[in-house]
Amino acid sequence: MFVFTATPAMQRRALRAAGDPRVLAAACHRAAAAAPRNGRVRVPSLDIVEAGDSYTATLDMPGIAKEQFSISIEGRRVDISTQTAPQGDAAANVRAAPRYARSFVLPAELEAGAAQASLANGVLTLTLPKRAAIRAATVTVQ
Repeated sequence: MFVFTATPAMQRRALRAAGDPRVLAAACHRAAAAAPRNGRVRVPSLDIVEAGDSYTATLDMPGIAKEQFSISIEGRRVDISTQTAPQGDAAANVRAAPRYARSFVLPAELEAGAAQASLANGVLTLTLPKRAAIRAATVTVQ
């Protein structure tokens, strides 16, 4: 009887043949990890919650300083992107931060001037208030 250990390639082939979802998850993880090295822009995960008169959007964007964000709101559309940090002598040995970009459209018009953004532990939280609906004026006859 012979006993041998399976190589990682043999394990992946066996999992793929069995239809195991971990193979796809591992492939996606490898592609996402390689993205900043080859110049691609990452698309961060996004969660949106509607709370009465506003929306709260949270995006996972680790490794980004708050000065690198560019957020624009126009009507119902929100565009979020990051800029690369300027490379100086002190940052020569530091790994470059990844670049992110994400756009989404919400069902209601937004009040761009009242929007708020905060960054904590690599999570960007946007509070996007809805634009107040224009109500019909009532006129009394005199």
